[in-house]
Amino acid sequence: MPKGFAEPLSLEALAQGVFRCHGNAIKLATQAELLLDNGFFAGCINACRLAVEELAKSHLLTQGASYKDSDTEKWRWIWDSLTDHKEKLRVIEYELHWPAYQNRQQFHDRVTVLRNLREDAMYVQFDTSTKSFHDPEEALEKYGGAEAEARRQMTYLHLLIALFFATGRPSVEDLLGGFRSIQAQRREA
Repeated sequence: MPKGFAEPLSLEALAQGVFRCHGNAIKLATQAELLLDNGFFAGCINACRLAVEELAKSHLLTQGASYKDSDTEKWRWIWDSLTDHKEKLRVIEYELHWPAYQNRQQFHDRVTVLRNLREDAMYVQFDTSTKSFHDPEEALEKYGGAEAEARRQMTYLHLLIALFFATGRPSVEDLLGGFRSIQAQRREA
């Protein structure tokens, strides 16, 4: 999507998008479990982080159900956020964990740590202090080790999935019914 795109989505498109994001998050969680079980800890971390981003996307799309077609800036924010890794991290951290933060700086620091974790688990890193390159598993030592961090990320992802699907995965029809209810409440307000 080009930066600044602001096209509103129909409730049907929003429901379909949320459903597909949920499905992809579940697939990524399954892949993360396989990677963990087979000792691919950096890959597990990345699959977990990507699954979390898919859940964040579903949350962003759900917010669209309360927007009017004329809410151009809100639609632009959704579209820009769907492809912005940092914004998806920020959305999940803000929506789920904001009360746990003492201040904005602590919130910003946590988002930065999560963003760096994703990068450290994905790419070979250069350590300026030792002037050497490190594989992802080596770079993950600063998080307590690759396996320990993979297990933490897997646990966190399982908790998020339980939160998002407390009563089971909603169908497109269930989502659409919920979105219609949101729109009706907005019109009455």
